[in-house]
Amino acid sequence: VLTRMARTDDVALARRLQVQDDLVWRQLRGGSSAPAGAPAVPSPAAPDRAIDPLERQLLVLLSDHPALWAHLTEEVVGILEVGLRELFCEVLGTPPPSSCELLERAPPELRTAFAGAVLSGEFVDVAHPYEVLRDLIGTLRARALDRQQAELRLALQGAPEDRALFVQYHRVLAERRALAEEVSS
Repeated sequence: VLTRMARTDDVALARRLQVQDDLVWRQLRGGSSAPAGAPAVPSPAAPDRAIDPLERQLLVLLSDHPALWAHLTEEVVGILEVGLRELFCEVLGTPPPSSCELLERAPPELRTAFAGAVLSGEFVDVAHPYEVLRDLIGTLRARALDRQQAELRLALQGAPEDRALFVQYHRVLAERRALAEEVSS
């Protein structure tokens, strides 16, 4: 009965947020569609957009372990994609948001992806969630540094005499090496 109530609450929340019922049922049933006769909700007005896979993992982990929000920093939030960055900036330094609050604050074009993430429960049974968070943040930081390095390399090709670009490029290289050493130890 409690499971049925939880599912009903999840579907009701999805309807309020204009998230497709079928997505909620797939998440709750581990991949199968809505039962026959379940009313459909119209698709959201904004076109759906996916969440970057690493950032989705971060969202799922934080949804499953709200205490980890306290370990999120401005630096980490700053390297996220725009939709997540704005949302995470809003909640940074506040009490951990519930899954409902996250869904309500999600940008319309990310609502379906958010619903799939926060309802997935993929990290609920993780024994050491802080370690998973630390690893995810390390991977996100490494990716951001790699992107920055590639952008600077391109800029240097167009302006090889630009000393400031050269210094910045080597600073990013040093940060990336330091991060790699930190992760390997």
